[in-house]
Amino acid sequence: MNINVLMGDTYPVICEGFKQICLLDNSINLINTVDDGEELISDYSTFYPDIVIIDFSLKNLNGIEVFKKIRAINQKAKFIFYSKCNDKSKIFSVYNLGAFGFINKTSSPKQVIKAIKTVANGELYYDEKFTKLNYFEFKGLIDSKEKKLTELTSRESEILSLISDGLSNNQIAEKLFISRKTVEGHRRNIRKKLGLVGFSELIRYAIQKDNISD
Repeated sequence: MNINVLMGDTYPVICEGFKQICLLDNSINLINTVDDGEELISDYSTFYPDIVIIDFSLKNLNGIEVFKKIRAINQKAKFIFYSKCNDKSKIFSVYNLGAFGFINKTSSPKQVIKAIKTVANGELYYDEKFTKLNYFEFKGLIDSKEKKLTELTSRESEILSLISDGLSNNQIAEKLFISRKTVEGHRRNIRKKLGLVGFSELIRYAIQKDNISD
């Protein structure tokens, strides 16, 4: 399976180094490297890569802004943040937004390749340098939610599936012939049963569950 990758980074030396890493594995195809957030969005809309590798800092639009805009195009878009950042709160924020991974730029080529392949398979990959404890906290969070899926009613499971398909409350209501308020009530129940904090985490969980099911 070929994994098509698009990269956004402002440093040419980082982009060149990443190109060399991709050449080490025949299954990874680097489509392009860009330093501009708007150009990255344009390239994504053209090529629809399997994974976007992105730094927090880009020209015109930063990495978080690009993430949100591309997710508006495709809610299932897979992102790996590739950065020198060691700020745990910032890394937690991209996790909560729904990024599939974070790898530090000091990571070995072997780790970078592993991260790409792991995310391509629909799994999370967060650099162990972010601390093994936090990595396993992430994994434990997902595992505990998987166990709680059995607590969902058939209607709640159906709505969770439609959320992963990118449908809005109004679209779900129309499809299931129920009111918007009923959909909102089901969403609240789903979040409560799965221990999800808010709307963004519900979206992230629904997308990840869908990717794993595939």
